[in-house]
Amino acid sequence: MRLKPTLSILFLLISLFLQVEAQADGASPTETIKTKVDEIISILHRESLNADSKWKIISDKINDSFDFRSMSQSLLETHWDKASPEEKRLCAEYFSQYLEANYREHIESHKNHSVQYVGESINGKDAVVNTVIIGDSDEIPVSYKMRQNNDEWTVYDMLINEVSLMDSHRSVLSSILQSEGIEGLFRSLQNTNLKYKDD
Repeated sequence: MRLKPTLSILFLLISLFLQVEAQADGASPTETIKTKVDEIISILHRESLNADSKWKIISDKINDSFDFRSMSQSLLETHWDKASPEEKRLCAEYFSQYLEANYREHIESHKNHSVQYVGESINGKDAVVNTVIIGDSDEIPVSYKMRQNNDEWTVYDMLINEVSLMDSHRSVLSSILQSEGIEGLFRSLQNTNLKYKDD
């Protein structure tokens, strides 16, 4: 299973790598996002590293920055309560790999785009950071929905052109979940991940 890229999807991987976790230093969500953006851009432009080495570092940063447990719970919906702890862990692992596998090929061609930070709102332990990705002829609004867990801000969803990342993927994967169950969903995610590794 491979998603056909749309205008928003083509920019999605760029947006995915803008996700961050706030360190326990009092930095705002926007400040910590900007820090991670600068780190990712620096890695992508580091000529001393080959592509695999770059993506290993970036993948580690993704895993530290996303709340994949919350994202997996949103993906599984009513199946979440019936899932075993191991199934929940695997769903978070496979879904994180799935996101990277689907969009990794696009980020290199967009790594020189700039990001403007246009505002944030904080409501208790929830926050939204609004940005605009600026390309040669495009401006893509991207909003990051974040939640504070154990003094760290992590991203659990994002809106690209006001379209939810989780809603987009849930619409693609929910039919597999309904017809084949959790194991069928896992097989589909793994097959997509392997397909991209082989490309």
